Amino acid sequence: MLVLDIDSVISTDTLRELQRFLGSASAVVPRWTTINRNDSLLARGQWLGYLFFFRVFKALDNLVNWVPILGSGSLVSVGAVRRVGYWPEDVLEDVELGVKFFTGNLRVKYSDNARCR
Repeated sequence: MLVLDIDSVISTDTLRELQRFLGSASAVVPRWTTINRNDSLLARGQWLGYLFFFRVFKALDNLVNWVPILGSGSLVSVGAVRRVGYWPEDVLEDVELGVKFFTGNLRVKYSDNARCR
C-alpha cells in the first residue's frame, strides 16, 4: 500500500526505488522534500526541519533498521498493517504506526534516494 497525503508528489523513479525494498522490509519510508521553501517563514522552517529529520532517519535505519514515522510516500505491507491492528485513527497516526511496527519487530527501511515532495 502506498501512503500519500493529498498534497504529496512522487515520481515513477521514487516508486521504483521504494519497490526495491519489497520482500526485505515491511515498510520503506522516502525522504520528504519541500518545493515551496522560500514561500514563507513557516515553509522555510519546515524545510530546515526536514534536513535535520532525515539525517536522524538515516542514522536510525543504519543503527537499528527502523524508522519511526510511516508517513506520506511510504510503501507499507498490507499484511504488516493487519498484523499490528490496522492504521491508527488519531492525530499522530504515522508515528503510532511506526511504533507499532517497531514493537511488532517489523522492519522499516529508509530510502534517501526516494523523494516525496
